[in-house]
Amino acid sequence: MCRNCGQEHHPVVITEEAGMRRVLPRDIDETPLEDADSAEKPGYLMLEPENDENFSFTGAAEDYPEEWTETARNGSVRLRSDRRRYAAQQLTVDASGAVGTTGRRAWFMPGKFRLCPACGDQPAVQAREINKLASLSAEGRSSATTLLVSSALHWMNATGALPLERRKLLAFTDNRQDAALQAGHFNDFLFVALLRGATLAAVRAAGPDGLSEDQFGIGLQAMLKFKAAERGRRKSGCSTLTS
Repeated sequence: MCRNCGQEHHPVVITEEAGMRRVLPRDIDETPLEDADSAEKPGYLMLEPENDENFSFTGAAEDYPEEWTETARNGSVRLRSDRRRYAAQQLTVDASGAVGTTGRRAWFMPGKFRLCPACGDQPAVQAREINKLASLSAEGRSSATTLLVSSALHWMNATGALPLERRKLLAFTDNRQDAALQAGHFNDFLFVALLRGATLAAVRAAGPDGLSEDQFGIGLQAMLKFKAAERGRRKSGCSTLTS
């Protein structure tokens, strides 16, 4: 997965079998040999996201980062000559890996991983291939817990399928040490969520004029209701953040 946006990328090699091109998996530790004359084309396959309004990559030169493009004499934007061989290629791949006209639309990036078409992130060229991407088990338990909890809370509050008194989460553990660890993580998660939510609410409330430096703190206090007149709110809020 892309370390910046989480988009999935699969290390593959494109071969030709019986006159048909086929996408086969390969080990990411096998550094792609960028030989233009080779019958096998190693690289990375990215299935195009479905029903994702934020995905806008079409393969046009304008969709690439500035480091990949140049301006021609006629004023048009084109890929630099040293980047064209690494440009993403659009494919249609079925579940068996056959490249044809049926299946999912995908983008094949030849050679080493240089660009994520979904977000435009460019990992360090000198980094190892395995370090440019993150595996499913690389996020850590705390990060996974944060994602699962935030997703569950978003579902409960967005759908309205559950009454307010039933919108709760339970965490289970089998020892005291882990319970203390999880309590600290949830306390930090609550603090960060409140602070980010208040920041977003304050900026939205300010409108197009925004918030100046001297107004930012006041805006946060207003959204958190941590004012002198809200003594009960401040007391309960502080105890929640420190409990």
